[in-house]
Amino acid sequence: MNENYKNISINLNFKPSSAFLIGLMVNFIDFLLWNRTQIPFTVDMLEKFLQKKNLDDIKCFKKLKAVKIAKDAYERICGVKELTKLEFTTSKSFIILFGSSIQTAKEAYKIIFPSTNSNVTPTFINETSNIKKVFLQLLQSDDLKDALESPLTVTNTFVLYERRCRNDEKISTNLFEVRNFKLNKSCKKFLINFTDSSNFEVFQEDFEELKISEHEVVVEKVEEIWFQSKIFVKGFSDLTTDNKSIWG
Repeated sequence: MNENYKNISINLNFKPSSAFLIGLMVNFIDFLLWNRTQIPFTVDMLEKFLQKKNLDDIKCFKKLKAVKIAKDAYERICGVKELTKLEFTTSKSFIILFGSSIQTAKEAYKIIFPSTNSNVTPTFINETSNIKKVFLQLLQSDDLKDALESPLTVTNTFVLYERRCRNDEKISTNLFEVRNFKLNKSCKKFLINFTDSSNFEVFQEDFEELKISEHEVVVEKVEEIWFQSKIFVKGFSDLTTDNKSIWG
């Protein structure tokens, strides 16, 4: 699955908490949505814009239609981010895709995180500061810079989750299974691998699969399966009337 990916490795140099990695993932989703989908706002700006708009007060049909599109996109963004937070602890890796469908994706960003430190009690200030530092390090990667310099046309955004599924495990109704998932050959692929070299853990996942009793060793069947969020973000671009943005 990692074949033909441009590999971007980021060493954290510390054992991260789940809250830190979730924050990093959500920030990256926000950044890519703004940079790759042609949405004319950052996610925060989009939220503030919509808070100021009362649909009942908009008389221009073209502007009303555009604001409804923006509102729908914002609600979808919130849905994807909330689902990512919920699925984070059970997912092995993630892929953010840009294209009209996952089969015809133009760009793919696969993200792999290290194991987390459950003994750390995160503070908002420390987590936010560390997220900014690591995020800046990520954006300074030459491979990522090259990708971001080539703009995409208006496109959709999909998020996929790779899960280690055990026997009879219940799956969220917000996901559906993607069997035999493969990206098309023309898709630009980036593997963002966050590592932690402060510790070295040997075969942790393999040991978790073994249940040892006095008489026998039972190997629990585990499958690595990709799931797609039922919610995806529809991209939209700026609209103008008389050479002025309707968002003004």
